[in-house]
Order: sequence, then structure tokens, then C-alpha cells
Amino acid sequence: IRNGWANPANQPRGDLQRVEYRFDDGALVRRSWSSPDAGPGTAIADQILLAGLEEISVHYGREESWRPDWIVSATAVEAPLPDKIQMVFTFGDEDTLTAKFRIGLRE
Repeated sequence: IRNGWANPANQPRGDLQRVEYRFDDGALVRRSWSSPDAGPGTAIADQILLAGLEEISVHYGREESWRPDWIVSATAVEAPLPDKIQMVFTFGDEDTLTAKFRIGLRE
């Protein structure tokens, strides 16, 4: 769910939007719905963000360590969450694009 969706045409809708990012047939695709609780018949919009991809890898980090997954036990009430994410996009010509994001709140 994405907050702060601009509504310049003043359409009858909230300011939340459901979004999904997919790796589909060699492309990174952003899929969005016009409402967060979309039902059958709700319009879906797909936008290709990157094409010609062979692979996308995601790593999650906390402090100085990186992991390929971030699995937390269902019983872990106070488990720390990652504070950064790294995504590596590998293209068909073996070029790569690395994107790093800080997430969460910093104290």
C-alpha cells in the first residue's frame, strides 16, 4: 500500500493505492490498482520500469551484515527488522545496476 497518492483531478477515491512490483518475462513491472481493497473488475495498470533483465537479487541488511532473506519466527515479538535493502539488476548483456535503500526510522 502506498500512501500520499496525488489526486489532481479530485476523483472520488482515497489517498492510498495498492502497488506491486513483479519480475515478469525479463522486466521489472510496477502493477497498481485504483484502490487498496481492489475486487474483481478493478482497473489494473502495469508499467515496465526496467526491461532486458536476466535476474533480480535482493539482500536485506541490518547494521553491517547483509542476508539474502529476512525470516523472522512468528513467536519473535521484538525481532529487529532490516534497516536497508540492496537490489541488484542483472541485464542480458551481463551489465548490472545496484540500488541500495535505507528503510525504517533512524533513532
